[in-house]
Amino acid sequence: MPYVADMDLSSADVGALSSVGAQAGFLAKLGYPTGCRKELTALALGLKGDTGQAR
Repeated sequence: MPYVADMDLSSADVGALSSVGAQAGFLAKLGYPTGCRKELTALALGLKGDTGQAR
């Protein structure tokens, strides 16, 4: 499926992105692969030291 660049979105569409599943569904609708989810760690974001330990 090709990526979709233009979509008509309403404020309700954006407001519905309040869960991980809803966000994955939205990205799938845009054509992004969402079959593999991985934990996003501080290290993956490039955070080190005290910043990487903050929760």
